[in-house]
Amino acid sequence: MHAETAAAKLQAHSGALVGAHGAMPPVGVTLMNELGIDLSGHRSLPVTPESMRAADLIFGMDREHVRELISRSPDARPKTFTLTEFVHRAEQAAPRGRHQRLTDWLDQVGDGRGDDGADLVGVADDIVDPYAQRPEVWRAVIAQLDDLTQRAVAVLGTRRSLAR
Repeated sequence: MHAETAAAKLQAHSGALVGAHGAMPPVGVTLMNELGIDLSGHRSLPVTPESMRAADLIFGMDREHVRELISRSPDARPKTFTLTEFVHRAEQAAPRGRHQRLTDWLDQVGDGRGDDGADLVGVADDIVDPYAQRPEVWRAVIAQLDDLTQRAVAVLGTRRSLAR
């Protein structure tokens, strides 16, 4: 029951630091369509101070994205992670309490991080940008994102996979 409730509340939005309103390249649309997900009409939205304020949790694909996001909105630091960093930290942190506010739990997850993102030094935190890459790179990134998002959703209280 808790997982079903969490799933109903979970929403994700795609943002862009540059190139907002752009379409996903055809190779990405085709590969996602093979998984039963139609992204042909998907357009990323620009990341704005308002969208960052409204978000409960912000993920960047790589450390530079996170640093740029934090430089644009320093107050967003406690809720801004690379997806990889969040998953690793959240899986090591104490589980979120049933009535614990997300912001309080994120403080625990982010315990020991620097204020400016300078502590994000591990290349392992980065997800390769597949843009202009071969389909094999796209497949690897899609698989990595599927794994990481499943794990992120699990620590947030529900499970969902790209594969249907």
